[in-house]
Amino acid sequence: MMSIKRPISTLIPRQYCRFWRLSLALLVMLAHAHQVQAEPAKSASFLYQLSPNELAQEFINIQVGKQKIHALYKANKGKQALGAVILLHDAFAHINDDPIISGLRTYLPNHGWASLSLETPFTTYEALPLTQNELSAEIKTRANEAIQFLREQGFQQIAIIGEGLGATLASHVAANVTDGSILTVVCINSVQHPLLSAEIHPNEILARLEIPVLDLQISTTPLGASYTNNQLRHHTIKAGNPKYTWIHLPANNLHGGATPIKLRIRGWLQRQSSQLPLAP
Repeated sequence: MMSIKRPISTLIPRQYCRFWRLSLALLVMLAHAHQVQAEPAKSASFLYQLSPNELAQEFINIQVGKQKIHALYKANKGKQALGAVILLHDAFAHINDDPIISGLRTYLPNHGWASLSLETPFTTYEALPLTQNELSAEIKTRANEAIQFLREQGFQQIAIIGEGLGATLASHVAANVTDGSILTVVCINSVQHPLLSAEIHPNEILARLEIPVLDLQISTTPLGASYTNNQLRHHTIKAGNPKYTWIHLPANNLHGGATPIKLRIRGWLQRQSSQLPLAP
């Protein structure tokens, strides 16, 4: 006699199937809640990783209202103090795990530029995202405190460098600093994010800026059709800001000493600087 295999779902009473589905959904919700509650603990874990190594000497807290924002400050080690740079990492990274930002953080101080790698609102350990208005206000406040810190160190020429979402935030910060302390902005693969309001759109901000802007596209793929799109973007922004420059660089060799990205940014900073000693 031939037996007929029936799906297992037909062998289980419907009420039990519904119970299991609800239980599974509850487990998923609990797991997500645990992850959200555990996110702030990653901040403490990051501090613990810093404590036994040389980064601990560079770690500082910048007071922003009632909260302390993490940053890594590396003083100038060059023969001449040209200025300082504020570094803004990409989304879901932190102040030292981004290969481009962390590389610039250690490279530029050897050539006259002190570096301050600042924690942005988009990190791996800030659990809940901010609203559009909250994000705009938060990044402005953090950047203003970072600028004030660098001024207290004696720096008058300050550049802002950002990657990814950090690049968009960098241009947004520069657009809101009107005292002339921002020397230049360097954007690396700037992107638009759904959480960012319309006022924080990289193309529009860069076109409005009245300071030199270096817009770098780092890519592992050939330019192809994207080159035409970026050239159009370049001409559109440059029409509003004659001091805007767009450059494409290959994404090979991101690690190591004098990489093409580091050399390009270092050269750009030196050209924009008055090359006067501004800090002891």
